[in-house]
Amino acid sequence: MTLIRFRYITTDRDRHGNLRYYFRRPGKPKMRLRGLPGSEEFMAAYNAALSFRLKQISALFTWAIKNDLATFNPAEKLEKLGAGSDGYYTWTEQDVETFEAYWPVGAKPRLAMSIMIYLGVRRSDAVLIGKKHESRDGLSVTFAQFKGRKKGIKVLTLSILPPLRAILDASALGRETWLETASGKPHSSNSFGNKFKSWCVKAGLPQCNCHGLRKIGAVRAAEAGASEHELMAMFGWDGASMARVYTRKAAQKKLAASGAAKLSLTKKIVPPPVPPEGKYNKNNVVEEGWCPEEDSNLHGFHHWYLKPARLPIPPSGLAPDT
Repeated sequence: MTLIRFRYITTDRDRHGNLRYYFRRPGKPKMRLRGLPGSEEFMAAYNAALSFRLKQISALFTWAIKNDLATFNPAEKLEKLGAGSDGYYTWTEQDVETFEAYWPVGAKPRLAMSIMIYLGVRRSDAVLIGKKHESRDGLSVTFAQFKGRKKGIKVLTLSILPPLRAILDASALGRETWLETASGKPHSSNSFGNKFKSWCVKAGLPQCNCHGLRKIGAVRAAEAGASEHELMAMFGWDGASMARVYTRKAAQKKLAASGAAKLSLTKKIVPPPVPPEGKYNKNNVVEEGWCPEEDSNLHGFHHWYLKPARLPIPPSGLAPDT
């Protein structure tokens, strides 16, 4: 059995006794790592944490070079860990159907999933949005994005699509926020993430979590033709790099389907059937190699007459008696 040792990992326990993992270098703030060590979710978070530190070092050397304190950036020659990973598991359409079949309209898990899919918000925003954020006609919500709030307030206005509106009207909503605990208080982001994970497990989807819902929402929008700037506005991305990931995948999928359709229109070339080789024996050699005369009609006659009759092999240079 191979043991994997992870560096810079610390742990603690929450008030429920659950073990939590963090990435922390000496003297640096810790970063939460989701999942169990070795799992796909954990490895994605761990590699992202390592790459984040590398990004910080690169930024430091870039600043030093501009201020004549360094001549080169050693971090540029290092390969980012997990660069080829797509991160958290992306829900499939079948996953969504399975979840919806298990949790019917009116159930809190169905409401939570619909909020994150149809608004494309993170869980940190999903637990804060409520009636007070809705427009008068109930067709949109306006709220301040939770992520990045320390750098500056970013206000988003998102449309409430008809499927989400129908589910909101059929569900029991909280007073302050749409999603509330049993005691009538808003969820914290972490506790809600754990709760949603348990709902996924009950539905038979242990590989799914909150993060993947934003991804399938982006996939749906990109495949429907949304541009990079439209995706940036919908999902609150500051740069086009993340939006470009989804638009490129959508374009590749469409081009591949178009190319496959053209390939199917080409003429189908069927090679002629090849007769099986007969068993090798003396009669076959005669049938295929001996002919009485160059222009004799027995040249083709032996294929259907000599073979069934299996005549004896004539002496060399002699023709059979007539």
